[in-house]
Amino acid sequence: MCIVLSDGIGGGGLRVPQVIEALLYSKSSRKALIYLDVMVANANRDSTLLVLHPGLVSREDSCKSSLVYDSPDGCQPSPPEHSPDLVLRSVYRNRLRKATADSRPEFHERKNCFLLGDTGKTAIDAWLMPEIAVCDPGGPRPQPNQVPAFTCFKVERLPMGISWFRFVLRLENASYAYLVGDHSRFWVDGPDHVKSLVRKELIARGDAARRPLAFFEDAFAESRLVSPTAYDIVVFKPGTAGVDTKVLCQPASADVYENTNHPETERAHLFVTRSPKFWIDLQFEEPARDTIRRSQPHMPVAVHT
Repeated sequence: MCIVLSDGIGGGGLRVPQVIEALLYSKSSRKALIYLDVMVANANRDSTLLVLHPGLVSREDSCKSSLVYDSPDGCQPSPPEHSPDLVLRSVYRNRLRKATADSRPEFHERKNCFLLGDTGKTAIDAWLMPEIAVCDPGGPRPQPNQVPAFTCFKVERLPMGISWFRFVLRLENASYAYLVGDHSRFWVDGPDHVKSLVRKELIARGDAARRPLAFFEDAFAESRLVSPTAYDIVVFKPGTAGVDTKVLCQPASADVYENTNHPETERAHLFVTRSPKFWIDLQFEEPARDTIRRSQPHMPVAVHT
């Protein structure tokens, strides 16, 4: 599932040239990590960006780097070989210039789905360790095995100019079972689909979701939505640290295609989209049936069809 963005204050000065969502699935531990790198252009002072994700997700507090920056204090050790961080930087190495002691980082924005912009790389004014809070939409608090319709984060005090921030979300427990679980297929839905699905889910829950629905309708009204100019999806493959199962990926709409023109095709899929209506079908690769029988001779074999 993708994120939906909106202007938390409603000043109309926010633009998002790029979102990169990188997905790391661990089938054995039944969890997923969602790396979100966001490039923001802000015309107002101290703006706020709201970020919505379906289900219950928690934020990883250990994130101190991003695609274009190492740790801002220079104290974080280099990531291990084939870590998601390094694989992601390698995927985008032709589009970025990392920050140095003497220069700001730069990132080449897209002109459209197939071409990069004509003016070259855009300088990034600020790397943010943003102030991020969880928004309370009201209503009864979900029980441990219940899945809320969405989680909303508030990214505050965005400075004027071009900035970049990353945060990492963790999907696990009941929300992982609901959104991924043992389904034969699951999906990456674009922002338009996510917004529609969340709204339908809130309406279906009736009075119990009356306050969350009112929050959602106000905070993510059409007039406040911030639609990214470019939204890329990266799905890590085995060979990237933490990935234990191959995920089969298939574009399911005409407004997304897989870009194989990058140096990490053995460790990552890269999908480029051209509208917020896209979606991608995903499926865990099943082990061969004869391998299952040899390793578990007394267990019945469940085959997805």
